[in-house]
Amino acid sequence: MDWKINSQGDRFAEAGADPNHDGVPLIFDYALGEGERPSMVMENGIPLLRFDRPVAHQDIVLTIQRSDDLIDWHPAANFANGGWTWDDALVEDFQTNTFGEMETVEAAYGLDETPLFLKIEAKLP
Repeated sequence: MDWKINSQGDRFAEAGADPNHDGVPLIFDYALGEGERPSMVMENGIPLLRFDRPVAHQDIVLTIQRSDDLIDWHPAANFANGGWTWDDALVEDFQTNTFGEMETVEAAYGLDETPLFLKIEAKLP
């Protein structure tokens, strides 16, 4: 599957382009769909990262990274080759649920005294 054709119909678009002018790079529109963006919520006092991704988009690598200082980043969870892996030392609980064409991803992080910063990286394999 050609992810560029599937997402915007433009084989020559760059991954960082923003053809729909929503402030989100093309590769993220494809990797996460064009619905709600990832959100961080507190649930029972625990920080929870939640986002949806299209189940059919298996040709992308997603990495959730964690930092306590915005300088050193550590991979906490990774989606590649159609499946998720995660680091139990960095993620307290990790769940996915599929509803039709979308998968909801939830990653819970334990709280301690250090700050918690998260980012999602999307790239082609």
